[in-house]
Amino acid sequence: MGMGEDPHGVSLEQFTAYVAEAFGHPESEFPAIAHTHGIPPEHLQAVTDEWNRRTSTDQATLLRYNELYQQELHRLGVQRPEITLEQYAEMMKAVQAGTPADQVCAQ
Repeated sequence: MGMGEDPHGVSLEQFTAYVAEAFGHPESEFPAIAHTHGIPPEHLQAVTDEWNRRTSTDQATLLRYNELYQQELHRLGVQRPEITLEQYAEMMKAVQAGTPADQVCAQ
């Protein structure tokens, strides 16, 4: 599926749960949120960079990330934003071009 070994032992599931929970929080809270998901704060940037690289270069990984992200949003009680298919396509194009998925979703 293109995911390979988990960076710093952090699975895509852990990373996605972190991203969904961190959304809307100040960046200063990211390390503490990461820690609650088993992500060592000192490796947070490396883990983020690697999962962002994988989602931007491997479609299967991106699709799995999207599926997990939607599940996490539901678990957290977050309503999905109403976006058009065109907006979604533009978001996916930005991720595939190298923009980190969490930044694209924050826009």
